[in-house]
Amino acid sequence: VRWMALVSIAGSWFASPVLSGIVSVCIFWIIRKFILRARKPLDKGLSCLPGIYGLTVAVNILSVLLDGPK
Repeated sequence: VRWMALVSIAGSWFASPVLSGIVSVCIFWIIRKFILRARKPLDKGLSCLPGIYGLTVAVNILSVLLDGPK
């Protein structure tokens, strides 16, 4: 048994959800502060939507390009 490989895999099982949760909370705090608590949240949300969509598409494209089939 390769113990270091096993420890690395088991560690990633715990680290990945924790880091994902931290990133999600940070994104939610930013959206809550700048969009949801604005004077006109609907207008602010609609004006920020193209940027959020663009960021989402960019992250997906980068993940395919950097870690896609080799």
